[in-house]
Amino acid sequence: IRQEIALPEQVTIHCGSETCEWSQMTRAASTLSSLIDDYHLNDLQSAEVWDQQSLTSVFQNAADLATIRHRIGIDHSNLRYQPLTNLLLESRHCGASDPRDKVYSMLSLSDPDVTGLTADYRKDCSEVYKAAAIALLNKDIGYLAACQNPSRRNGLPSWAPDLAVPAKFFPLPGNYNCSRFVHVPEASRLDIKGQILDEVKAVDNQSHISATTSNREIEDVLAKWWEIYKTHAPPEDGPVARRLSQ
Repeated sequence: IRQEIALPEQVTIHCGSETCEWSQMTRAASTLSSLIDDYHLNDLQSAEVWDQQSLTSVFQNAADLATIRHRIGIDHSNLRYQPLTNLLLESRHCGASDPRDKVYSMLSLSDPDVTGLTADYRKDCSEVYKAAAIALLNKDIGYLAACQNPSRRNGLPSWAPDLAVPAKFFPLPGNYNCSRFVHVPEASRLDIKGQILDEVKAVDNQSHISATTSNREIEDVLAKWWEIYKTHAPPEDGPVARRLSQ
């Protein structure tokens, strides 16, 4: 329903015989999200309010819809297309009666001249997901962070994210330009030239965040990473900063 929330000038929510305007829904969701996610009020900390996929309260889902609507610009009568990569990653946890609509439902919110994708229900799901991956990787190889498909289930290659399966971790942020990849369709292979910058030699399992991690444990993990950042980040006037300023 994300596109149905984002595009109309006016939105009315119906639940049984009850109705409310979108502005009322977002105010209530924003208040509850703040009380539960930010202030951790004990009276509201029940299992029913937590979204197991996002590690936040279910009320944050409504707040996320409000964010998409604001970015699209409907509230300001000025339609602004959004990057399809972001739309697909942010809506991956949503349900879809037809898994191809994980891609097709988001096309109305993105620039068709940029993606070059159109809805074609003659294609099966794997074809749709591969076509989306090729189109997006031409612009941003950060989409590879959503793959999480080592077993290549559903007939998909390892480089095409299976959007029908919820993400197991948050997608890596970043915008990486890539103009040197070749799609080899007969081998269902994607060849990309790159450069090895470093290696991960060990993983601290104690710092893993899952859907059952408590707020206090998440805060402890973030505190550890903040200490690492402060001790390893280059100085503001160091070589990296100088290169950026030049």
